[in-house]
Amino acid sequence: MKNNKLRVGQKLANPSKDDLYVHPYARTALGVWQRMRPKTPYIDMKFLDNFYRPPLRLVDGGDNNFYFFNDFQRVDQVLRFENNRDYPCLIIPESIKDVQQLAWRDVIDLIFLKGIHHPDLFKALKSTAPQSVICQLMGIRQLTVREY
Repeated sequence: MKNNKLRVGQKLANPSKDDLYVHPYARTALGVWQRMRPKTPYIDMKFLDNFYRPPLRLVDGGDNNFYFFNDFQRVDQVLRFENNRDYPCLIIPESIKDVQQLAWRDVIDLIFLKGIHHPDLFKALKSTAPQSVICQLMGIRQLTVREY
């Protein structure tokens, strides 16, 4: 992935034409999120004008490859239900630190949902997440059962 642009760009991406991939630094977080998330109903936003739908943040990987790294629920819905329509996107400069924080924030948000098997989520956070990122996001020194 290249980082030669230092400003935010805009694009209407079409998942059936543009290649969307998970960012390498967000793969583990996406995997944990997919395993732990509760099933939620689909909120149909495809009939909203492109200007009013919330944009996806993407990193430009070149050659029409784009990488998503957060807002996993929205990306999941776009790829499964809205994949033949244009979708507004912000093309941002790559920041590994920000990519990791935003990806793991989606996983940490699961802590506050019902229907989550919390012992498994704690175990996944403890064993797979970068501890410095998790601790910083949660405002704690060390991830323990008590702090969770």
